[in-house]
Amino acid sequence: MLINFPIVQPLSRQQLRKQILQRRNQLSYLEISNATTRITQKALEFVKYHQAEHVALYYAIKNEVQTHLLIEKLWERNITVYLPVIRIEQQDLIFLPYMKETLLFKNQFNIPEPRNKNETYKSKTTKDLDIIFVPLVAFDSHNERLGMGGGYYDRTLARYRELKTMLVGLAYSWQYVESLPTESWDIPLNYVITEED
Repeated sequence: MLINFPIVQPLSRQQLRKQILQRRNQLSYLEISNATTRITQKALEFVKYHQAEHVALYYAIKNEVQTHLLIEKLWERNITVYLPVIRIEQQDLIFLPYMKETLLFKNQFNIPEPRNKNETYKSKTTKDLDIIFVPLVAFDSHNERLGMGGGYYDRTLARYRELKTMLVGLAYSWQYVESLPTESWDIPLNYVITEED
């Protein structure tokens, strides 16, 4: 069972981010594993329900909701998987195909990406992504998302939202707060999947 972390509000975005990340760092391996197993199952059911064939995810690091099992299960179902690559100059992301044989290289944030540093890749055509599963620090009752603060996902998700791609957060239930302080550039999600029913 995940530790219940009461979030005391109101807090600024920076204060809330710091508080939740500190608490996320306290999670045990068992807590992360149990929650991830349940979230993975629910995510697979979501993919099946929406008959998705092209699914983008994030490569989980630290104590984020893990995605490695979900990726494996999607491969087993012959669903094409994509991972994000940061474009520093554009300050956004592109999603590139990720297969078992794909080589990964760590970016400046120490996050593995599916790319060859000596080649230039074009993004997967945005209309071909059915679902994007995104990481988050916190979420609220309106499916607003608080990220790490770089803005890469918000700039990217703005394009996909116009194309009706399903934007889905993966989170621990305790990352929920009643209402997040938002900015004009924030992009709300369609759904957030947690370990709870």
